[in-house]
Amino acid sequence: MAKVVATKVSEQVAAQLEKLIIDGTYGAGSKLASERDLAAQYGVSRPSVRDAIKKLEARGIVTRKQGGGTFVCNQLDAPLAEPLFELLANSPESHYDLLEFRCALESVIAYYAALRGTDEDKSVFKRCIKLL
Repeated sequence: MAKVVATKVSEQVAAQLEKLIIDGTYGAGSKLASERDLAAQYGVSRPSVRDAIKKLEARGIVTRKQGGGTFVCNQLDAPLAEPLFELLANSPESHYDLLEFRCALESVIAYYAALRGTDEDKSVFKRCIKLL
């Protein structure tokens, strides 16, 4: 039987804020609502919101400016890209692995784009191809 693990309120708030950032509700560089407003919005205490923001800040998702508020980082991909660049710089043979991965990923993306694309999406693609 699996154990039930209770999550902290701050972890739930952090997860919801991260979701809003990922889906574009809060874009790169945008300012989050104040701790007071976020606490009221989520129905939690300000210390829970503060802890959630600290978690997001530690992960490089947001940055806080003393007296200025909390902002979504402009380069959300930086924590992911740095190890990749280091790998490529220190291990030249990894270039082939990256190209192989990219080829596989792009094929799957193209498949789902074709499968799920609307008529409007397809007309945009056709116009783009004509411009080439």
